[in-house]
Amino acid sequence: MPASVVINHQLEIVQFRGTTDLFLTHPKGKATFNILKMARPEIAFELRNAISKVIKSKQRFRKSGIEIKVNSDVRSISVEVVPLKIESDEPLLLILFTEHEQTEIFAQQAEGGKNNSLAKDRRIKKLEQELAAAHADALAIAQEQEAYTEELQSANEEIVSSNEELQTVNEELETSKEEIESANEELTTTNQELQTRNDLLNEAYDYSEALFATVHEPMIVLDKNLRVKSANKTFYSMFNVKEEDTEGVLLYDLGNKQWNIPGLHELLHHLLPQNSHIHDFEITYTFPGIGEKTMRFNARRIIQKKYHEELILLAIIDFTEIKLYEKKLIEAKTFAENAVKSKQQFLSNMSHEIRTPLNSILGFTNVLLKTKLDEDQNEFVSAIKTSGTSLILLINDILDLAKVDAGRMTFDKQPFEMRKSIKSILFSFDLKIKEKNLELIKEYDSKIPSMLLGDAVRLNQIILNLISNAIKFTHKGKIVLSVKLLSEDEENVTVEFAVTDTGIGIAADKIDSIFNVFEQAYVNTANAYGGTGLGLAIVKQLVEAQGGSIRLSSKIAEGSTFSFILPFGKTNIKPVEEIEILKLDSEIKTLRVLVAEDVALNQLLIKIILNDFGFEPEIVDNGKIAIEKLQTNTYDIILMDLQMPEMNGIEATEYIRKTMKSQIPIIALTADVTSTNISQYKEFGMDDYISKPINENLLYSKIVELVKKQK
Repeated sequence: MPASVVINHQLEIVQFRGTTDLFLTHPKGKATFNILKMARPEIAFELRNAISKVIKSKQRFRKSGIEIKVNSDVRSISVEVVPLKIESDEPLLLILFTEHEQTEIFAQQAEGGKNNSLAKDRRIKKLEQELAAAHADALAIAQEQEAYTEELQSANEEIVSSNEELQTVNEELETSKEEIESANEELTTTNQELQTRNDLLNEAYDYSEALFATVHEPMIVLDKNLRVKSANKTFYSMFNVKEEDTEGVLLYDLGNKQWNIPGLHELLHHLLPQNSHIHDFEITYTFPGIGEKTMRFNARRIIQKKYHEELILLAIIDFTEIKLYEKKLIEAKTFAENAVKSKQQFLSNMSHEIRTPLNSILGFTNVLLKTKLDEDQNEFVSAIKTSGTSLILLINDILDLAKVDAGRMTFDKQPFEMRKSIKSILFSFDLKIKEKNLELIKEYDSKIPSMLLGDAVRLNQIILNLISNAIKFTHKGKIVLSVKLLSEDEENVTVEFAVTDTGIGIAADKIDSIFNVFEQAYVNTANAYGGTGLGLAIVKQLVEAQGGSIRLSSKIAEGSTFSFILPFGKTNIKPVEEIEILKLDSEIKTLRVLVAEDVALNQLLIKIILNDFGFEPEIVDNGKIAIEKLQTNTYDIILMDLQMPEMNGIEATEYIRKTMKSQIPIIALTADVTSTNISQYKEFGMDDYISKPINENLLYSKIVELVKKQK
């Protein structure tokens, strides 16, 4: 049997076979079966490499030509490592040792030195090969050792990491312990707080019971069957019931079933099942012995957890007196609104009734002034015109106030030259200033832009009113109109106007009320100086409606200063000059004009004006006749008065547009300046309007414009 051993992967010999003394020896010292420690030194290195290769590859490996020296002999052996494929608890390897024929290294000298030299060369070459193989094996072993070292290092790191994790777990356990202790403390504290809250709840219950008993509004508590659990004193007092007759009784049976209110019955019936609530449910109900009550009910479901009971809290608000007060307020409001409407209607009617004859007076005055008159006649007619114009201004003041009150005052922003406008205003007072021997001074800021954007007519109206008052109440001295630039930016300017006089002055206690409607500084002012007390009220509202402000400073016997501030836009557009002298359009020849006007004087005046234009007028008394004429004749344009008997101008216009489908131009003639709203007239189907007294130039230009557009 060849020499062999069986080893495990730990290189421990588990079985000897055959004679192994030539290959293996027992080392000195501690007994061991480790094959590498028992192997002869010459073969230990080769044996280690062979075993390592077989363990890795699981393939048998043989190493031959290993020389060992036994005494003086050199012997050649081979080592073969074979993995055993047997059932075992651990993998095993079989190592076979084989001795080859003996080689005499130190044989007798061959003949001649040549043979000896060749033998040495072969020996050296073989040793070199073995050395190279040993070097390669050593390198492989070193790499393996390095890999093993890395594995050991990795294992060591894992062990360290595991230790750290164990340390962390230990710390977490310690923290958990502390948290548990903290939680126990919190539970103890919470338990104490719950006890405190329970005490507070009991106090709150007692408090709510006290509130329930003393609250001013009636309140009752019902159980789920709508039986009364309790009620407060106000309920018993207001509805005249007793406590002993109430508790435990069905709500609808209270007071001889006087609480059997159908609407309330239905709401309460669904409140608990639907978990809903009642909010401000209003009922007007007549209680026997109490009378009619207007009430609001509020109800909500509440849970009494202590007894596991569902309850309904019903609160009642009695606002019978409030309802009566609201009714009176509504009646008062309606009355006030009707009064305002009546005032507006009165002013409108007054305007129409006064303006109608006045328009005729002024119109015929203008016609007379065009005729040849002697000096006296011209003076008389001029006086008539002046008086009529003054009356027109008074009516305009009244109507302007009405328009401001109604929020219907409009402001027309157009380019205008303020310096020129101021000069024109002051010139109109020249005669009056000379009559009273006063001095009128203008102080105009040169920094004000020459062209501004605003309502020049309203500005003139404000200044005219203030200067007129100054002249009226100043007997000697001077009146100063100051116009000063306050601020300016790229688009707007702010200007301050001040009218200062040396007149009678106004008492300090009258300054706040001087701007009120029909208010004058003294009771006898109207008798001594005339006026209605409307001028300053209109001035204030005109200023404030344009985003401005006005103030007054005055001293008795020294004079007054009225100052106001207004904003204006900036513009470079030049204003359009009004042509005072009528110029007839050469393109317009004879036009047929249908005029609907019921006042005979106005008919005559319009006929004269239209004849002067070279037109052919046909006059009718109302809208109905105008429609009949239009159905049988052809006209170029219609002048339609608004207020006429039988059929007014609005009704006639709607018929012409909607029924007759006619698009003939229609111009409205109106004395009611509170209704002169161009958008409103267009809704009626009219193309334009002109107010009375008629401006002949304006009338002619509007007729020509509409006729040309129609063609």
